[in-house]
Amino acid sequence: MTSSEDDLVQWIAMQGLQGSSLPAVLDGVARKLVERGVPLWRCYLALPTVNPLFRVVNCAWRPDSAATLETISHEQSPTAFGESPFGLMQKEGQEKRRWRLEEPDGDGGFAILAGFKRAGATDHFAALLAFQNEAAPSMPGLVLSFTTDRPAGFTDGELAMLGRLSPLIGLAAYRIALLDLAADMLDTYVGLSAGRRVLNGEIRRGLGDTIYAALLFADLRGFTSLADTMPAEKLIARLDEHFDAMAEPVVERGGEVLKFMGDGLLAV
Repeated sequence: MTSSEDDLVQWIAMQGLQGSSLPAVLDGVARKLVERGVPLWRCYLALPTVNPLFRVVNCAWRPDSAATLETISHEQSPTAFGESPFGLMQKEGQEKRRWRLEEPDGDGGFAILAGFKRAGATDHFAALLAFQNEAAPSMPGLVLSFTTDRPAGFTDGELAMLGRLSPLIGLAAYRIALLDLAADMLDTYVGLSAGRRVLNGEIRRGLGDTIYAALLFADLRGFTSLADTMPAEKLIARLDEHFDAMAEPVVERGGEVLKFMGDGLLAV
């Protein structure tokens, strides 16, 4: 390991301790690799989550733009992973794999790699990192990839360095993702204000604040008869629309939804 790589390892480790977001980690790693002479064309990171609104978060970096965070809903492209290069790696038990896109069949028949090739990419390195946490089986690991457009692709030394750095990047991303997950779950099931107080350490029994506020209780008129006649899936979709319509104005004006109760909600 060179001194330049050692500095990058230290930076990634500090991101694991202090990093604030997945885009910041990926953006920093990509730009620091480019500064060290690795001609990156694209970097990508994705991992599953247990958020009730989306099942995957991913980040993509390109040289002309900073890394951005995107979410994939539970209904969106449920078979995409299995049909991707990462899905093949999982099926074959591979932790790392290289696709030489300059070769005639270098894209392996994958549409996404064929698209990279048409856009000028020449080499693609992917890593599949398992977390192996029995307490969180819905977060089995993350995927990471690096792509270049340099003729002849990555050098052997660059591939070796990317292989060494990938687990460190995964560890930093895992720590950030777990904190985001904890915050999201507390916000969703405890409430924004109460959840943040828990994360700030206000967890002792008997602690509390006195506030002056208006209470709002609202439910859906005619819900009982509706539930008797409407199919379950449509009924749940109707409830979701109802709660969105009621909760969003409350939150936008600084209020907080305390709980959902059947077809009703309680807000402050």
